[in-house]
Amino acid sequence: MTNDAEIYRQALNQWGARAQLLMFVEESSELNHAICAYLRHRDGALKGVIEEMADCQIILDQLKIVFDGCGFEAAKKDKLRRLEERLLTTKA
Repeated sequence: MTNDAEIYRQALNQWGARAQLLMFVEESSELNHAICAYLRHRDGALKGVIEEMADCQIILDQLKIVFDGCGFEAAKKDKLRRLEERLLTTKA
């Protein structure tokens, strides 16, 4: 069985980074729509949220490959540190 990273690389090679960036815009829009349906308590909406989350995560994992070495991990670490600080200051 092919591992995830290899599938991501194959997709990037076949369609290119630009197409996958556009695909993320589309998939994130679909996730927004699914979340709104879920919040309106529509039948079957949870399944839609889960499926769109999976689509977005797959594209995000591809974008991590595209932008490897551009500072993503450092930015993520900084954002998590700031989130932790906000959580600590709001507990009091």
